[in-house]
Amino acid sequence: MAVFGYGAWGGRVSSDVLDNYSPSHSLTLVAMVGVVVHLMLYIPNAFVITRLFLCASFGQNVLTLSTSAFAALTLILYAIPVALMASVREQDIRGVFAFTLSVTGDFPTGLCCFVLPAAIYLRASDFQDSVSRMWYLAALLPRLLLGALVVVVSTTADVTKFVAACRSSGGCSTY
Repeated sequence: MAVFGYGAWGGRVSSDVLDNYSPSHSLTLVAMVGVVVHLMLYIPNAFVITRLFLCASFGQNVLTLSTSAFAALTLILYAIPVALMASVREQDIRGVFAFTLSVTGDFPTGLCCFVLPAAIYLRASDFQDSVSRMWYLAALLPRLLLGALVVVVSTTADVTKFVAACRSSGGCSTY
């Protein structure tokens, strides 16, 4: 999407490509509604998964939590992002939201596309001898390194660009 946005508008492209289109155009409105529907359906799923793995990391099964513990955990997990977003100045909300989406997309993309497949493949493979294992490791190591590089570089680039935007005269919303 970024490549096509840059190809169409050059340096004038907005970080949210849909901003480059006229909001009065019906296809733009359909795309914007699609983004809203996507977020409405995606965010609750991410929340449920977060709660599940947070409990699992402490050796708890979320299904066996008492009602009060479940409610308290749910309220805390909802309160954290709400408090963080409520602490952002109104004029900076757009930039902070875009930055949050960028960073939360960068990390899982690198992890899910490069690191996890290699790790799962290594774990699931039944190596008959050490030579076979060595060849598999040699083949998967570049993928693991590329994944780590994607995660680090893209996240660092987003953070650097966001900090620069926040320090500019236009504020964080220029991200």
